[in-house]
Amino acid sequence: MAGTTKFWTEERAQTAQDFAIGISIFLLVVGAVFAYFPTLFTPYGQAIQGEDTSAQAERVGMLIVDGEGERNTITQEDYDEWFDEKDGEDLQEQAGLASTSQVNVTITPLSPDESGEDVPMSGHTYEDQDASSVSRIVKTDGDWTEDYGDIEETTDEDSDSPAYRLTVRVW
Repeated sequence: MAGTTKFWTEERAQTAQDFAIGISIFLLVVGAVFAYFPTLFTPYGQAIQGEDTSAQAERVGMLIVDGEGERNTITQEDYDEWFDEKDGEDLQEQAGLASTSQVNVTITPLSPDESGEDVPMSGHTYEDQDASSVSRIVKTDGDWTEDYGDIEETTDEDSDSPAYRLTVRVW
């Protein structure tokens, strides 16, 4: 047996088991890098799940303006119910939203040149983050308008009083 070599000697540098372990570790590392790679280029905020939050924003807007009185009119009762000293948790509970959702409701003048800082706002503070939103054109009716310089009572149908935009944002 002078021409044959022994496969299991101490001089052999690599065995099949060494190769299998090494290639397995290499493939795991390459797989982890490819799994992590797409997150390097995505924004830090979580993407909005359009269907759920859009439906929630629509439902809150509907609850506010489609109440007992005239449609698309914010009355004193609507203001007391939805705006008067409501924080985000109160608004979530009232609208039946999940505790993980955040909601913001704002009334602003429809005309851009009339917008100012003194507008009714309820809920969580909105800081230009990704959110689903719904807007409705509304009229105002009630004494609550006196508290806001940019909001006037618009009960007369024939007048040229400005309309307002009710914006509901859910994120």
